[in-house]
Amino acid sequence: MIKNKLITLTLAILLVLPSIAILSNVSAVDVETRLFISAVPNPIGVGQTVNVQWWLTIPHPISGQTWNNVKVTVEKPDGQTQVFDNLKSDINGGAYISFTPSTVGIYKVHASFPGQWVNTTGANGYTRWYVPLDSKTISVTVQEQQITITPELPFPTEYWTRPINSENRGWYQISGNWLMGKGDKDALAFEGSGNANLYSTGPNTGHIMWTKPLLPGGIVGGAMGYGQAYYGGLNYEPMFRPPIIMNGVLYYETAEPPRYGTTAVDVRTGETLWYQNISYGSGFNSLRMGQVYDYDSENQHGAFAYLWYSSGNTWYMHDAFTGNYICTLSNVPNGYVQMGPKGEILIYNVNNAQKWVQMWNSSALPGLYSASNPSQNPNTYWRPEQSQGKTINATTGIQWKVNVTNVPGAGNSIQWLDEKAGIMITSATVQKPTDVWPTFVHTAYSTTTGQLLWTQNRTNIGDMKYPVYIKPYTGLYALPYRENKQWIIYDMATGSEKYRLDGPEDDWGIFDVGGGFAGDIFYTAGFAGIVSGYNMTTGQKAWEFYGGSSGFDTTYGTWAFYGASIIADGKIFIAHNEHSPDQPLWRGMKMWAINVTTGEGIWNVSGAYQGGRNAMGALADGLLVTHNAMDNQIYAFGKGPNAVTATASPKVTPLGASVLLEGTVMDIAAGTKQNEQAARFPNGVPAVSDESMTYWMEYVYMQRPRPTDTTGVPVQFFVVDGNGNYRSIGTTTSDATGFYSFQWTPDISGKFTVYAMFPGSESYWPSQATTAFAVDQPAATSAPIPTQEPSMADLYFMPMSIAIIIAIIVVGIAMVLMMRKKP
Repeated sequence: MIKNKLITLTLAILLVLPSIAILSNVSAVDVETRLFISAVPNPIGVGQTVNVQWWLTIPHPISGQTWNNVKVTVEKPDGQTQVFDNLKSDINGGAYISFTPSTVGIYKVHASFPGQWVNTTGANGYTRWYVPLDSKTISVTVQEQQITITPELPFPTEYWTRPINSENRGWYQISGNWLMGKGDKDALAFEGSGNANLYSTGPNTGHIMWTKPLLPGGIVGGAMGYGQAYYGGLNYEPMFRPPIIMNGVLYYETAEPPRYGTTAVDVRTGETLWYQNISYGSGFNSLRMGQVYDYDSENQHGAFAYLWYSSGNTWYMHDAFTGNYICTLSNVPNGYVQMGPKGEILIYNVNNAQKWVQMWNSSALPGLYSASNPSQNPNTYWRPEQSQGKTINATTGIQWKVNVTNVPGAGNSIQWLDEKAGIMITSATVQKPTDVWPTFVHTAYSTTTGQLLWTQNRTNIGDMKYPVYIKPYTGLYALPYRENKQWIIYDMATGSEKYRLDGPEDDWGIFDVGGGFAGDIFYTAGFAGIVSGYNMTTGQKAWEFYGGSSGFDTTYGTWAFYGASIIADGKIFIAHNEHSPDQPLWRGMKMWAINVTTGEGIWNVSGAYQGGRNAMGALADGLLVTHNAMDNQIYAFGKGPNAVTATASPKVTPLGASVLLEGTVMDIAAGTKQNEQAARFPNGVPAVSDESMTYWMEYVYMQRPRPTDTTGVPVQFFVVDGNGNYRSIGTTTSDATGFYSFQWTPDISGKFTVYAMFPGSESYWPSQATTAFAVDQPAATSAPIPTQEPSMADLYFMPMSIAIIIAIIVVGIAMVLMMRKKP
């Protein structure tokens, strides 16, 4: 029996030994780290936010995993607690929460970690127990007095350029880019639509910053005859495409073979920064859009700028700073291009035959990152350059694809998309042989899920032979009913009709072929020469702008509006145009800036500016840049710099005498230094008043006659006088040559420093110059010597003495003469 027990025990030990050996390799180990905590600001005011950050000394040992179930407890002054539990760290081992104290007193903040097992397998596998931890307790003092927040830096009050210093955070409101895709994320729709830059000021006068030849332009001359000019495009073949403005740089192609390539220009000066002979497919019109992509990961935080070219379904990525090629995307889907919230390129597409709707996302392409699974690896880097010269299959960028109910009709495609409302709408056409007018089937889908929201049949709204698709805004979209000279406004959420808007009474109003949503105003424009504004809260006409009678200069009796426009800063920028303008181009064509709220014309300038079915131009950083077919030059309009000079004479003057202050105020925009302007104005181009700006700019840049009623700008004078006091001494106005003068009589002696200031206008930023003079006290005069009254001797003796002396002299002379007569 004992022997059997020994054998059994031996066998048991033999069986357990391997297990002991195995356990020794994967034995659990307790690991003690530290848990830290921070709470700031401290002290803090009642109602202000306290940020509490906690972290362990090490991140989770397995890449991509986190510490879990951390708890942060906030004990209030009355002993009650607020608990934040089930917290997990980021991959660096920490995270944060915030709370808002509601009473004065001491708040105590503490964090705890309950412990966590970490198990790995393999040859070097292990099991570790990271033991529970407690942080120290922090006391946060909450007081009535609010902690001051670092104030925002003000908007610019002087001439400014790019780059914008990153501390000027609020300047985002005036520095939106113009990317020429679609969507309010700095990109624009075009082809008849109002293109809106919600993040830029717009010029308030026709001040020209610079011009730049695009192609041969203007009158041909000679045997070509009267009025014949060079071709300027304006409709199907725009000469200025797309254009794009990013980070203060204007990018454009010239759509005139063989002038291929892209030009990058400083938008404030017109200086060419680079040119590259980039062409794909047909060789021109391949520059599609710009992109500013804001990428945020554990180790990367910031934006990147690119140019995108395309030929069919192949897209080409280029660096925006240099124009250099990066990589190619193949099989990019067709569809409605929209910018996402981070600047990613989204393409929505509906396939009626295969019954699906999908969204493609450029940021979902693994080939543009340093890791193959960017969505799962937060340590990924954005690295398009690692695919330098390579072609990436873009089908991997499809973010979602869902099946949908078949929609009848032909040509079903997305025509309206409102990213704020999260709705996109397709339009298909159904027409039987017996139908006079077709039925238009509108179907709405969610832009986030592809879910079918509603379908509506639109009947009896005309033939829509030439539809105008205006980018929607605030959940509304518009459709023209030409035969009735009406526009119909629909609700995107329900598909229901909201308003029918009556157009101009003039029958040319049937061709209202452009418009847009500008805040609460929907506006239309067309061949009647009228821009109409409608209030979208009431559906009533708010205003009507008329460009005036053209007499014999046009077929329409007025100057028609046609196609695209630009919306910015409470203004609509729109130009006279027509479909395929004949030669000679109309006299009297203008671009107008119209107040969105009142319909008032703010300013205008002569020219045949790009529009029609293409972008009218680009607006960013307060500058409007467009192509003028009258001379085929690019024109940049905006608020510009100027220079003031000042002198004082005489330099030293006695008290009581006057001093003459003289100088000039000159326009120093880059265009004034162009060859033609520098030759015509060797002493500089004068700065003129806002009221004189249009005619003056046309004289300076468009070979128009010199206006005779030009007025200058105000110049204000301030001095620091001999007593150190700073004060105003008066104001004058410069003349049409830029010259000013001002006479002033100082009231005390001493040295005077003079500041001659132009306070700025809608056309110019402020500027100033300094000079000096001295005022001396008058020289002291000597005291007068008193006149002495003559004495009796002076009255009698002195005259008698003089008479006796004279008599003696006479006698002496006579005696000498007598002696000479002796023999």
